[in-house]
Amino acid sequence: MVNFNETDELKIEREQLRGFSRTLAEIEWLLIVLVILYMEIPGSLVKDRPTIILALISFAVFIFFFHYYGLHKIHSRWKLAIETCAMIVFITLVLWHTGKIESSLLSLYFLVIITAASTLGKNITLLEVGLISVCCLFLSFSLPTIATLSVSQVSSSLIQLFPFWLIAYLTAMLSRDSESAKKKLQLLSQTDDLTGLLNMRMFSFLAEKEYRRSMRYGHPYSILMLDADNLKPINDTYGHEAGGNLIKLMGRTLQDNLRSTDIIARYGGDEFVVLLPETESNKAIIAGERARAAIENMPLQISGVDIFVTVSIGIASYPEHGMEIKEIMGKADKALYKSKEEGKNRSTIFSNQ
Repeated sequence: MVNFNETDELKIEREQLRGFSRTLAEIEWLLIVLVILYMEIPGSLVKDRPTIILALISFAVFIFFFHYYGLHKIHSRWKLAIETCAMIVFITLVLWHTGKIESSLLSLYFLVIITAASTLGKNITLLEVGLISVCCLFLSFSLPTIATLSVSQVSSSLIQLFPFWLIAYLTAMLSRDSESAKKKLQLLSQTDDLTGLLNMRMFSFLAEKEYRRSMRYGHPYSILMLDADNLKPINDTYGHEAGGNLIKLMGRTLQDNLRSTDIIARYGGDEFVVLLPETESNKAIIAGERARAAIENMPLQISGVDIFVTVSIGIASYPEHGMEIKEIMGKADKALYKSKEEGKNRSTIFSNQ
């Protein structure tokens, strides 16, 4: 069954990354503003104002290069990772000149952690939190004193890092759950609840794309309309649950006997629609007959009883039978009723005669 193709997925991811990039730019500017405000607060500890001003200017140039000039058209996760690492370097430099580990700006690291966890995934977030931890240890102890550190001193510093790891873990978990829920909602919006095939909303979207592609390049396509011949007696005899299971079996059989590039959807009730790209009517009827025979020979077993169903199929093709996708579907539907009138369990190509 066809779903979003690779190009669609790349477009969605690119748009998502573009949104992440805009948000990250706002966070970076917020970081600069917070540092400037801290420097202007009376009584704030600023040991080397010129160095911090130079760091602010350098970081602002970095933001301009990444978001407004140079790399502004590139949207990728490696770019986001570089930017969050640059934020770590900038924050560490500011902390070094504003009280080191005792600086009131230490919590600025949370901006990096939350950003990374929300956009870069758990593994990269943990690496960046590890880098922040190293920076914090660097800010806590000078090189000459490292050799004389006691266990209690090291433990105390590690406990200070606990909130960073906790926030990173929780944010990454929430981001993962949110992404998983979004994918499930997207899948539900595209598929039929009973069969797992595409619903008509998604089928129409993909069919319209195929129509435009066929118009542009002059390629044919065909529509198959399939309808079960004897589902009502099965529902009456064995119940609607058996009928539902049989519809699901029909859907799976269609998937197994058609190409992966064919677009299959449940049209409603016991009726299905299939779009066959790059397929003229003489080849479409071969595909239709293959699917029809497979369904006819694929019984559903209930309480030891084999339940069989047959389908009638109508076929219409572009440009042989029309131009618009709705026109082709309408003629395929007429061909389907022709199959019903002529005895069912057969495939019929649309004809004006």
